[in-house]
Amino acid sequence: MTTDNNILDRQSVLSRTFSALKWFLALTVVADHFLRPIDVDTPSLTFHTHTYPLFPEIYFFIVSFLKNYAVPVFFFMSGYLLYTSTPFSTKNYLPMLRKRIRRLGIPFLIWSIFGFITASLFAAILILYLDADLSVFPFHDGNSLNTPLLIRSLFGIRAFPDTNVPLWYMRDLILILCLIPLLRSAIRHIDWRIFTTALILIFILLFDDSDGWRFEVAALFFSTGYFLRLHNIDFIDVFKRVFPFSAALYIILGSTHFYLVYNELNPLAASVVKNINICNGVPFFIYLFYLLVERGWVKGSAWFASASFFIYVTHYPLQRILYHTVIATFKPADGSPSGTVMILLSYVILVGGITALYALLHKFFPKFISLTSGGR
Repeated sequence: MTTDNNILDRQSVLSRTFSALKWFLALTVVADHFLRPIDVDTPSLTFHTHTYPLFPEIYFFIVSFLKNYAVPVFFFMSGYLLYTSTPFSTKNYLPMLRKRIRRLGIPFLIWSIFGFITASLFAAILILYLDADLSVFPFHDGNSLNTPLLIRSLFGIRAFPDTNVPLWYMRDLILILCLIPLLRSAIRHIDWRIFTTALILIFILLFDDSDGWRFEVAALFFSTGYFLRLHNIDFIDVFKRVFPFSAALYIILGSTHFYLVYNELNPLAASVVKNINICNGVPFFIYLFYLLVERGWVKGSAWFASASFFIYVTHYPLQRILYHTVIATFKPADGSPSGTVMILLSYVILVGGITALYALLHKFFPKFISLTSGGR
């Protein structure tokens, strides 16, 4: 493995590639969650954002070319970054597991509670000022709080962490870390081609974006990254060879998916096409950003990697407030081009505002950032 591909060197091309790619992929996650056509209710009118010019096309482009590509790459990087140079044993594994669960578990709970509090405050505003009924309050069941549902959501049990959906990645990462001994055994005793092919087929056939329990994502992409690091394989060299094909396939499959979903044709075929392209997206995005960093067109840094995590865990509870506030304040009429412009500008404001907040917290409250990011 070349010096440029030494992941332990923070200044290596590979390390900076991971940092730059995390930032970009975090922005795609925000775009996926924020740039969705929805109906926005106000005291006097309901605004139908799907009528804003080009906004549905932007949404379907994101669905086909950006949505669900980020977390598989995150899992791949997490698997590859897992330290494996010391001989594997229970004595070495358990302290590592405790440390990583603590680094993931504490931020998971903090940001899950943050999501619930933010959603509750927004619901209170809707109830007090817009005469909404109590059903807008998260986990409200009849006349009381549905405590079991709240607990299931806060811990991501059997479903999404509803008030902060992106946290499912951290939940499943904790779970697969607990299964490392089983994973190592499978990698060592099953032919890797059979093992990987089985996981790919399971992912392509079973992955459903609406399903809050999606362990097949972690199983495939984390284990692939882990396998490459375990055997000290220079995957950049492998991705370089397939890059022309993966780039062409990304465009072809993305365009096919866009055509199918935009015209509401064959949902099963659209799902299969998209899942194949998600698998293809890992080598495509990683080597694309490796080229950009290597040629100096993009710079990656540990700061941006940490900021990307902060964006990832904070944007979901905040986005709905901003989206509704902008539409309710400026009231762009149905079919108005200004509606499209306002939503796109709001996306920029959301990302910029969260990044600025991270910069301030990183400078003045570094211990808080360390606690809420697991030391990233």
